[in-house]
Amino acid sequence: MRISFLAIGAGLILASLPTASDAQRADNDILPRSIALQHEGLQAQQAGDLNVAIDYYESALAADPRNRSAIIALAQVARAQGCRARRSASIARRCCSNPTTSSR
Repeated sequence: MRISFLAIGAGLILASLPTASDAQRADNDILPRSIALQHEGLQAQQAGDLNVAIDYYESALAADPRNRSAIIALAQVARAQGCRARRSASIARRCCSNPTTSSR
């Protein structure tokens, strides 16, 4: 009888643990905060304020490194701007080479 309670307790504990599918999201399942920051960056880029755009895009990538649209936008700003953008391009390259952002 005591063993069955232990088995039930262990089963409940194991059932409550997160599974691998909980830990991984689909590549197109980008966090809303990252998307919002990317949109702010786009508005700044369209207004011609590239330094602010870089800040927003970097923040979007910090919020969710799988946001490929933010990586592309950051690369576009890097091409349009000089020294600081080189650092941003380096960040974008690192994000692209991150195993969590690569295509499966």
